[in-house]
Amino acid sequence: MRRLYHFLKAQYAVAAIKKRCLRVSRIEDLNDAFEFIGIALDDKRDRIHLSSYRRRLDLEQGIICMSETWSKPQMWGHYGENFRGMVLGFDVSEGDFFKLRYRKTRPRLADLGLSSYAEIGPEHLKELARIKSDGWAYEDEWRWLLPLVNSEVIQGQTHYFQPFGPNLRLKEIIAGPKFRERSYEQMREMVKGMGVEVMLARGDFAKFEVTRQRQLNLWPPVRPQTP
Repeated sequence: MRRLYHFLKAQYAVAAIKKRCLRVSRIEDLNDAFEFIGIALDDKRDRIHLSSYRRRLDLEQGIICMSETWSKPQMWGHYGENFRGMVLGFDVSEGDFFKLRYRKTRPRLADLGLSSYAEIGPEHLKELARIKSDGWAYEDEWRWLLPLVNSEVIQGQTHYFQPFGPNLRLKEIIAGPKFRERSYEQMREMVKGMGVEVMLARGDFAKFEVTRQRQLNLWPPVRPQTP
C-alpha cells in the first residue's frame, strides 16, 4: 500500500466523505491538452487518429489523480480551492496506481522503440498515459485508470464514482486554513469509527510549504448556512 493525496474543493470533499466515494475524472476533461496524445507525430493523419483514440477511450475509462504530498502551496492554489478546500489522504494499492514521468520534450516514435505509427499497440498507448510535460512536475502525480462504472446523474449530467474500499482506504483529512464548511467536531463525527485522522493545515513558518496546524482552536469558524 502507498499513501497518496487527493485535492478537492470544500463542498466536493465533504460530499465524497459523506458518500464514501471519489468522483472519477473523464479523460477529455483533464486540464492538459496533451493527455494521452503527447507523442510528437509528423503525419497529420496519425495525429487525427491518435486524438480519435483518446475520444473513444474517454467513453470507456476514467482517471483518479493523486499526489505524493500535500505540502506544496501550488497544489492548494490550483486544486484545493485556494486553501479553502481539503485534501483526502488514502492508502491505495500500488498495483492500481502508476506514477507519471515528466519530460522537457515530447517523445517521438523512436523513443518508444517504433519506426512508424502503425506499430503502436496498447502497451505504447499506456506508456503515453504516463508522460506529461515537466511543467507539471510539481504535482508529483500518480494515476488510477479504471472503467466507467457506478454512474449517477447529477443536474442532467452523468458522473462516475469509485467507492472507498480495501484498495482506496481513507486515512487522513487535511482541511485548508480557509476551510469553513464544517467544524473540527463535525468532521470527526463524519468519519467516526473509520480510523481517519482529521487535521488542519497552515503555512510553514520557515519554508514555502504547507504543514500541520497543531492548535485546533485555530480551526476556522463555520460559514453561516444560506437559508
